[in-house]
Amino acid sequence: MKESPHPNSAHPGRLFGVPDEALSGEIGKSLGKEGAHQPFEELLARHWRPVSEYAELCTVSGHAAGILAAAAFTRVFVDTLRLTGPSAAWRPELLITVHKIAEEWAVDRRRAWLHRRLRPRPDQTDTRLAVPENRRLANRAFMRLPEPARCLLWHAEVDAEPLDVPAGLLGIDPERAAAQLELARTRFREACVQAHRDLAPYEACLQFSRLLDISIHRGGAGLVPDLQRHIARCDHCRYAAEQLDHSGDRLGVLIAEAVLVWEARGYFDSRPTRRAARDNDAEKGSGGSPGRRHGGRRRRAASGGRRGLAATLLGIGGCALVIALVVGLTTGDGGSDDRASGTAPTAATASPTASASVTTSDTAPGTVTADPAPTDGLRGRLRNNGDDLCIDLSGRRTVIGTGAATARCDSGATQFWSYEPDGLMRSVAQPAYCLNSHRGPALELGLCTASFVTGAEDVRYDLTLTGDLIPRWNQQLAVAPEGREPGAEVVLRPRDGRPVQRWTFDTSVAPPRFQSVAYTTGSQLLAGSTRVAALPSAPPSPTPTATGSPAPGGEPCEGDCDGDDGRGHGGWDGWGDRDGGYRP
Repeated sequence: MKESPHPNSAHPGRLFGVPDEALSGEIGKSLGKEGAHQPFEELLARHWRPVSEYAELCTVSGHAAGILAAAAFTRVFVDTLRLTGPSAAWRPELLITVHKIAEEWAVDRRRAWLHRRLRPRPDQTDTRLAVPENRRLANRAFMRLPEPARCLLWHAEVDAEPLDVPAGLLGIDPERAAAQLELARTRFREACVQAHRDLAPYEACLQFSRLLDISIHRGGAGLVPDLQRHIARCDHCRYAAEQLDHSGDRLGVLIAEAVLVWEARGYFDSRPTRRAARDNDAEKGSGGSPGRRHGGRRRRAASGGRRGLAATLLGIGGCALVIALVVGLTTGDGGSDDRASGTAPTAATASPTASASVTTSDTAPGTVTADPAPTDGLRGRLRNNGDDLCIDLSGRRTVIGTGAATARCDSGATQFWSYEPDGLMRSVAQPAYCLNSHRGPALELGLCTASFVTGAEDVRYDLTLTGDLIPRWNQQLAVAPEGREPGAEVVLRPRDGRPVQRWTFDTSVAPPRFQSVAYTTGSQLLAGSTRVAALPSAPPSPTPTATGSPAPGGEPCEGDCDGDDGRGHGGWDGWGDRDGGYRP
């Protein structure tokens, strides 16, 4: 197997000859099996550095940048598992996802992690991350291109990488990549012209569209008087003229500004090839100034500090961390370190909908803490109070889509569940999968997902002191069997407090595999990796016991629970509205 030529790879000897599209297809095929980490690891190695460097341009610290970059990878990996992620254009998709998550941060308390110029003022209705009018056509055109064309344009024009890099990512030879790159440039220009026509506000814009394209393509000199007059009073066509000018290195800048918006020029100028060229010019003393220099933040994004974080993350098990985030395989232990306390925006912490984070520090690079195994929660059989049957899986199959049904309680592995502090109801037999309550009339196995992912509440529940198991997406429903006989589907019913809607965690019997796996949840995925930490998606809360007795330091409460979190879920900003739980 050949060594990778990719300049962003933190390790030599990585997979070469395996295109990104093939890696995308491998994700999920062997989840939970030996070697399942390899496609994740390779995609991280290829794309982590530029993604983390761009994240730093958007944030106030390296810690916040680590959170943002890890969140972007996690979200795209989850999308890929759901067959909605990228295939060939991974780099631009990851950077766009950084942009999207930063937009989400800008409207809640996580705005403190963003660069101050990204934080909206009280009188603002949007942020500086919105695509500006003078880049709307280019944004629309780029996103409509086939993924291989986007991959070529981004790596060649924006990242200024040698052509063999995108060729390797696409699994084609450099000669073919050169021909396809030229075709991609042509298609992008045509897409810009089409976008100009599609969004034209006036009939005259349509009439001048072709003439405008030809005139700009020929250099823009000698515009006919009618076109000049129209451009002078039409913003749409004036902006189109600017976006159709692809001369010099304008194409790469245009694409970066259209896709990234914020700090696009900073990202563009900080690419390694351009940095090296400027440094080389400076050493030779040619042209005096070595080109545009960036102070403070921009230079830090191009510095060894960010490269050190990327290399450290990949070298000590960062791949395992992000994989664990994707399938929800780790939970934080809180610890005494402020980085895991959720108290400071500059720490590597997470807010209610933030992702988990790398807990590396500037003073101790590569330090990664906590145990991947859950430290809290309940593990055992879910026994129904009304019919004394347990929740099992139909046919005892552990594949996505398998329905939940009642069965006579025994020691079968598929009857054992782990109720975790963040509300996940995880299968002990297949720790990558959780009970999903929102896919159909009956509960079924689905992928365990990170808390910030759309649909995260579909696999999360609140377990009250009285034994009600309530889906977080609808507090008026409760988990209950369809009938009183074994084999009845487990469904959702309007809450009425009957015993048949109440469950007890039976922890008297350990599952057959429990002793051997020591409940490391995904031990095959994390085997051989350095210990990693995932920060809690909400402030830690006491976990209910199987007997219904209050946790130390708290008292049981019914109805609305004051305090930071009222098991379950409670809320944020000091109040909760879940039934049952603990009042601190």
